Amino acid sequence: MNLIKLPLNNLLIAIGFLSRIPIASWVNFDQANLRNSTYYFPVVSWLITLLLVFIYSLVSLIFPQTICIILLVLCGVLVTGALHEDGLADFCDAVGVMGGHEKKIEAMKDSRLGSFGVIALILAIGAKFVFLDAQSNVVVALLVCLSLSRLFAFTFLISSQYIKTQASKSETFVGVNRLLFIAVLSLCAIPFCFLLDWQSAGLLILVLFVLRFFLLSLFKKHVGGVNGDCMGAAQQLSELVILLVLV
Repeated sequence: MNLIKLPLNNLLIAIGFLSRIPIASWVNFDQANLRNSTYYFPVVSWLITLLLVFIYSLVSLIFPQTICIILLVLCGVLVTGALHEDGLADFCDAVGVMGGHEKKIEAMKDSRLGSFGVIALILAIGAKFVFLDAQSNVVVALLVCLSLSRLFAFTFLISSQYIKTQASKSETFVGVNRLLFIAVLSLCAIPFCFLLDWQSAGLLILVLFVLRFFLLSLFKKHVGGVNGDCMGAAQQLSELVILLVLV
């Protein structure tokens, strides 16, 4: 592949993994391209964010805020294929299982949804609606929570506690250059300087730092480390925490 087509190829891989947006049929999914597409994850997080914010802005011209938020949550699930919601439900099912790490990981990989997963999804979606409806500026809140929560979740990809589990979709993306990935994450965090005042930004950094420490401990306790479902749970939980801070 040439120098123009290769970055586009890897960007499309990232889009295909993180969303249900159709991608070109010529995309090459070899192992090296799959791993290098990880560097485009933060960029795709912003593309998904901007798409959802555009949808919200469009429907807000027709419907009241409460209906717009419901439609936004629905569109978010459709655009991402419930990727992160599935991770949250699977991890909560694992938490509800008695036994060691192997038994919990087995429950996490079970395609059937347990009661803990159902309850977690109901609470998460309900809280997301309440927290968004309480925002003074929903558009700014969406720009921050949808993008920052994904950037936050991606930091677990370079965690030393990442574990390899059978049939893990995210395992292929592990092993990237940490310094380069952190540099990409930092560049994609620049827009927050224009969206937030320094007090809000400082509070969010502190809260997310504490949340990451807590989640790493929780993941290690229940499944022995971090996997793709844990990252999905991290995205959903951090999104709610961010919205709560912004209220």
